[in-house]
Amino acid sequence: IIFVNLFPVVVAVLLETYLVPEEHSLPPIAKFFMDLLCTIPITFYIGMAISSIAAQTNYMIGALLNASFGSMTELILYGSAIRNGGLDELVQFSVTGGLLSDMLLLPGLSMIIGGIKHKEQKFNPNAAGVSSLLLFVAVVGAFTPTVFYHMYGGYTQDCVDCELLVSATYTNVSVGGVEYMNQTVQSIVCHGCHYGQIDLDADPRYYAATRYVIYVVAGILPLAYVIGLVFTFFTHTHIFKEEEHEGEGGEGEDSPEWSLPFSCIFMLISTIMFGLLAENIVHVLQPTLHVLGVPQSFLGLTLIALVPAATEIVNAIKFALSNQINLSVEIGSASAIQISLIQMPFLIVLSAAFNGATTHNSFVLIYPLLTVFAVIMAVITFNYISAAGKTNYFVGAAMVTIYLLFIVTFYFIPDNPDSGSDDNHHKRSNVFMNVVNLNNKRIF
Repeated sequence: IIFVNLFPVVVAVLLETYLVPEEHSLPPIAKFFMDLLCTIPITFYIGMAISSIAAQTNYMIGALLNASFGSMTELILYGSAIRNGGLDELVQFSVTGGLLSDMLLLPGLSMIIGGIKHKEQKFNPNAAGVSSLLLFVAVVGAFTPTVFYHMYGGYTQDCVDCELLVSATYTNVSVGGVEYMNQTVQSIVCHGCHYGQIDLDADPRYYAATRYVIYVVAGILPLAYVIGLVFTFFTHTHIFKEEEHEGEGGEGEDSPEWSLPFSCIFMLISTIMFGLLAENIVHVLQPTLHVLGVPQSFLGLTLIALVPAATEIVNAIKFALSNQINLSVEIGSASAIQISLIQMPFLIVLSAAFNGATTHNSFVLIYPLLTVFAVIMAVITFNYISAAGKTNYFVGAAMVTIYLLFIVTFYFIPDNPDSGSDDNHHKRSNVFMNVVNLNNKRIF
């Protein structure tokens, strides 16, 4: 009811955005939050249209539609950000936030709320095992380029300043068996040094190898998704039907009743409306970041990742309350699989189309190691719980706690880790080098 009643707000916001002159319009931060609010009902309508079409066709068409349009809102928003430039960090961390939300927050909240009403809830561990394996494939593929580049990419060391200090003067010194007279030993002391990898566009190793690893991964990951569809809807459908009649009430009473033509038209209209909203969100993002005082990484990890997924979270909680926790778990795993196997490769192709081979303003499958750790731990946690086949509110609370721990940790990521300024919180060290002047020669 709330989502349906928000539709007039969407129309009003779009009219204000594109008809009211900029000097008389709302401040950028107000526009930003209004636009984010409007993404919730649009995402809901697109999901309703997909469900209606799937209910009136067959499972395979429904699965293909879900693969094609299930992440449509995020893809439109991220594609607009890549095309406009300057928001590549936000896109990368929004994808990370979506994965953490789907594997920890969404099932965790469902288990907490469902567990309060039902002491213990059960789901099909065999069906969950298929999704778990696909998640492992997705993580291996998505983060292989990251591990590859951290192993073989170029590194650099930048220091804020260095000074040469005279530590001692010797009348004679022996080096390698050779005697030298009247030599001076000096020390070079460097402060505020940062050791890290060089810019991707300036690294020949990225262009020689890592770039091709990313393209190969982007080509292979969608194939894994197709194999999963064939396994689920053709060859092993019995695995996913073992518990379809369990639970209090079913999904049928809430099944959409839209006709096929109306569903197609409404999905097209909703997609166009979201595209208009996405353009405005990207337009006001930079002023909003300045007003809020938060980095792109944290905004992408939280608001940008969570708001479009609000309908999924609401649906998952609804199913958990009706004792259908298996559907709640499946919503989270299916969305995470779509992000890894469909969304990431699509963003790579989109970046190549807009920006060519350059990594500037592009989505690149090279993540910070903290992201790799967080997502891998989320997959391990999700798979460990899925293997049990039953859950309660305590398990859900543990998943939400892990999610919050990661979010808090990401909040303290420095705004610009590659900067050498003293206000940077990145790890630094002092470098000391001894210099011995030997008859106009220097030995370090």
